[in-house]
Amino acid sequence: MTGSSRAERTPPARRPPFYMEDRTRIEGTLERIVFQNPENSWTVARIRDEAEDRLLTIVGRLPGVSVGESLRLAGKWVFNPRFGEQFEIESYEVKPPVTTIGIERYLASGLVKGIGPEMAKRIVERFGVESLDVIDAEADRLLEVDGIGAKRLAMIREGWGEQKNVRETLVFLHQLPIGPALAARIYEAYGEETVRRVRTDPYALADEVWGVGFQTADRVASALGIAKDSPRRAEAGVLYTLGQLSQAGHVCYPRAELARAAGGFLEQDEAAADEAIGRLLANGSVVAEELEEGHDLIYRAEMLEAEEMVARSLRGLLVSAPAGPSIDSHRALRWLEDSFDFPLGDEQKVAVEAGVDGRVVVVTGGPGTGKTTLVRSLLAILARAGEEVVLAAPTGRAAKKLEEATG
Repeated sequence: MTGSSRAERTPPARRPPFYMEDRTRIEGTLERIVFQNPENSWTVARIRDEAEDRLLTIVGRLPGVSVGESLRLAGKWVFNPRFGEQFEIESYEVKPPVTTIGIERYLASGLVKGIGPEMAKRIVERFGVESLDVIDAEADRLLEVDGIGAKRLAMIREGWGEQKNVRETLVFLHQLPIGPALAARIYEAYGEETVRRVRTDPYALADEVWGVGFQTADRVASALGIAKDSPRRAEAGVLYTLGQLSQAGHVCYPRAELARAAGGFLEQDEAAADEAIGRLLANGSVVAEELEEGHDLIYRAEMLEAEEMVARSLRGLLVSAPAGPSIDSHRALRWLEDSFDFPLGDEQKVAVEAGVDGRVVVVTGGPGTGKTTLVRSLLAILARAGEEVVLAAPTGRAAKKLEEATG
């Protein structure tokens, strides 16, 4: 009895909410763009799901889409505490609208110059589901529509051509091995020149579009049929290798060693990499400074410029910076060693004396090489001499570490 009562009170099974459904693909007609960020194309929109005829909220990057277009989306359901269930877009494909309702909404959206809601209605009433084909291939037939004369026809032709370029560009980008976010950035960087520029030199993406590195550009190039032994690939690989070396602290690198490193990375012989270096020298992408006869140091042009700027600034400081306090550095160093447990190596002692005597001192070194000990030593000596010291750091994190190390 008790068991059956419990069974009778058990609520019926409910369908899980949208965001828990096992659906990762949606197809439908874009009905409204609620919001679109013009800088990165991040969009909130409403789409009518073809499968269940319901309005869904979609979010993500959707460059170049317009109301009335049919979209095929891939992504996942998420739950927003404020806005509820949303479909988060991971990739998408734009399809021309195929129904008269979709075509009318598409044309009425203001997408094509010369066509507003009323004119869109007239065009669809005249040509039905063939309306887009007529605009695309037989535009002169639009003169059959009341209100369209030669001037408006020219405006429609121009507007349709612009939108056709956008659609073709998006189709081109979505065929490449990149996601929608990156496709949006590429389109934002190149605009109507996207297809031409990417086809001409996909490796330029690594220098010209934020978030694209050599590997991504290389995948795009491969998808476009560019061979692994392409001279342009070798040049891009040399620049990438120099960039990686700079992350390890090298502003330049000996030419022979660079050719060896780039060749290994590219899986090509050193000769091909060295030839690429020669071409990059010729076009100014890299520059060489002769270390000794027959041995050049190779810089990315901007790195040499930065190094020279630092050198000029240091030279200026050496001349213009006020002289330091009048402290006998030898006596100060002996006092430091007698008063504190600062075990200083020979190089550190030289650096302490230079810091006390000099106008400007540059200290470099990796972790654990004694930079913090050197700073603490200088602070102790200057405090003993009654000097007021100001410490500065380029980032908040670095400032915090400096404060913790020096007290």
